[in-house]
Amino acid sequence: MEELLKRIEALLEEKDSEVFVSIEGGAGSGKTTLAAALERRYISNVYHMDDFFLPPELRTEARLKTPGGNIHYERFMEEVFEGIMADDVFTYGVFDCKKGCITHRKEVLYAPLHIMEGVYSAHPFYEDMYDLRIFLDIDPKTQEERIRKRNGDMADIFFEKWIPMENRYFEEYKVRENSDIILRL
Repeated sequence: MEELLKRIEALLEEKDSEVFVSIEGGAGSGKTTLAAALERRYISNVYHMDDFFLPPELRTEARLKTPGGNIHYERFMEEVFEGIMADDVFTYGVFDCKKGCITHRKEVLYAPLHIMEGVYSAHPFYEDMYDLRIFLDIDPKTQEERIRKRNGDMADIFFEKWIPMENRYFEEYKVRENSDIILRL
């Protein structure tokens, strides 16, 4: 963790513009927890990839066969990255998985640090955007315990659907291997 903080602080000192960090890892690995800790420590904005799930009308068979295809990465690029580059206050739509649609918009103010948190945040679609890529490892036993505790009756869908999709994405794009820092929380 100390190495991570040093890297972020060095980037904030060195760069003339904003710093972009992705936090990747499997379900239950601590991505949201780490993002929240960094947000408390630094003037920053955190973006959750869960807010960018693909809406039902775009979930074609071909799209879902593509690793990471269940994220609306085009909308993420357009609303978040382009919003940041506009150097002004901007908003982005927040997707509600239970309702299957964007339910509201979130306003984003200027901050020197931008943290993209969640599986698919380091998708190759954003290849040149990041200054630092973090990957959180988790062993299968701990992952199962955390998901069952967090999701209760809905945990089985993670093991049947989401985790296999995540693992396929990690393997296809070598997400762990292409990360700058690998941690286990």
